[in-house]
Amino acid sequence: MFKEYLHMILIRVCHLNKCLDQNGQTLLISRVCLLSQCLVQNVRFQGLRSQIKRSLLFVNEHLSGKRNAENGRCGQTRMNKLIIIFIVLSFSCKSFDPNNCIQELYNPDGTVKSLTPIKDGKIEGVLKQFDSEGKPEVEENYHNNLKNGWQIKYNPATGNIIYKAMFCNDTMQGPMIQYYLEGMLWRESNYSKGHLEGIVKTYWPDGKIKMETPFEHGKQLPGEKKYDEKGNLLKSK
Repeated sequence: MFKEYLHMILIRVCHLNKCLDQNGQTLLISRVCLLSQCLVQNVRFQGLRSQIKRSLLFVNEHLSGKRNAENGRCGQTRMNKLIIIFIVLSFSCKSFDPNNCIQELYNPDGTVKSLTPIKDGKIEGVLKQFDSEGKPEVEENYHNNLKNGWQIKYNPATGNIIYKAMFCNDTMQGPMIQYYLEGMLWRESNYSKGHLEGIVKTYWPDGKIKMETPFEHGKQLPGEKKYDEKGNLLKSK
């Protein structure tokens, strides 16, 4: 559908614009073809696609005479300017490389849903996700298309970190730190090859230790300790 729409505009531009000679029309045709291919082959890049579509709708209104009718004249000068804009837009699409870019996804209302850095066709860098209001929700570090480094989840309402965890090649490896909604430290743990390993420490909101729970290869071991809000040992099992 989108390809046919672009071809329709191409035909109308070449027929309605009288200022272009044969060479100019040939150039215009080649640039619009490049634009068509870019949009049709890379429909997943919704941000670029929606921006160009809005621009093309604007051009189409001029070509159909809707906007020129407001002035009661053909508006050849304005038409010439639009042709220039259209060609520049096409050149910008030619330089767009889907294998090296920031992939943008949007919510239906136009707010940003996610930003994904692409290098050589793979995710490389910090991937960012946002809630329906456009506030930061998740940040994930990628290398060679795999999660490597910190994954951080935010509370969009406050901007506070909910948790952050270390990954290695898409597997949890290293510390995981969790927080209360108000931002205070809640729990510290460690992962080895995706499994809990070592002592998991849980804290009261004021920072005092609340619980210590040993783990090995993801399984809880005997010896858990619990403390009251004053730091006194309650029981051990």
